[in-house]
Amino acid sequence: MKRDMDLIREMLLKLEGEPLDGNLYQVDPVQLGIRDRSPEELSYHLLLLIDGGLVDGERDQSGGFVLQKLTWRGHEFLDDIRSPEIWRKTKDGAGKVGRASLDFMWEIAKAYGKHLAKEKLGLDVT
Repeated sequence: MKRDMDLIREMLLKLEGEPLDGNLYQVDPVQLGIRDRSPEELSYHLLLLIDGGLVDGERDQSGGFVLQKLTWRGHEFLDDIRSPEIWRKTKDGAGKVGRASLDFMWEIAKAYGKHLAKEKLGLDVT
């Protein structure tokens, strides 16, 4: 299955709103309320979030997930891609160079965020 970065972002936004506070929570990916995605696609991408260190958790024996929290890395990545404008520009930029790894897209998002800080606030953020 192909990784879908839009789905990764959408899942992070949904999970951020869940009561994940370090305790164990049973999560059925279908119940996250993400439309037009198969249960298999949602489960696969939740596994990617865990594998990528964005979410602390694991798959349980029933096929659902036991999650604890978004990691520091997960919060940082989400904060950098939260803005729809920055996300759109990040995807466009990654598409132009033909790369879409998480770390590369994250660097693009940070660069656009710094550009917006300069443009809107007059700040040079390095």
